[in-house]
Amino acid sequence: MDKKKKLKVKQEEGFSQVNINGEVSLSLEDDSLLFFPILRNYDDEDLYFNKVVNFPLGDQIGIFICKRIQKPNGRIGIDYVFKDHLEIYGISEEQIKEMAMVNFGNNEVSVNGMSDPETNDVMFQVSSKQGLVGGILLDSRFITSLSEQLNGNIVIGVINSDMIFITTSESSFEAKFEEIAKSIEYTDVVNLNPASYNWKSEEMKFKKSLK
Repeated sequence: MDKKKKLKVKQEEGFSQVNINGEVSLSLEDDSLLFFPILRNYDDEDLYFNKVVNFPLGDQIGIFICKRIQKPNGRIGIDYVFKDHLEIYGISEEQIKEMAMVNFGNNEVSVNGMSDPETNDVMFQVSSKQGLVGGILLDSRFITSLSEQLNGNIVIGVINSDMIFITTSESSFEAKFEEIAKSIEYTDVVNLNPASYNWKSEEMKFKKSLK
């Protein structure tokens, strides 16, 4: 059954411009297949960090839960799921996290490995035809499995919402992160800055801006 609740938040980010100052209808049955995890930067005073369901991953970066909506023009729109929405849906943060990750698993994500024949360094690139691949970082088991293959200190290169690199620290691939980030003209749907992060104890530790 749909429920309504008044919220006092105006949401404007990316292609999503949703003014929620009035009444909004929320239906778990309608929305459950839209829930999606997106990677996003934040700070302590960030409106979205304080209001939206999110799972911090490390230094001012985390996974935020949204409803991922395909726009008529082929672009992707996002409508954030606010913490107040959970009571309306009748679910917990862990439950919506699980739903979002199931939907993410249906996103045709590909993980491609490549090696440098001169240095034997290895890198994995995470991408998807449908974009918004950063949600994969919410699955610590995925990073752990790659770290076992890379056999070294892990560095994650966040180029944009559609491109994530994972390699070892100081590899020949890491040296190219900044060049790649600067060569791509990309308007991100969310507040996400190109940067590299060390992966330590299942947390992302800021290493370097790639702007």
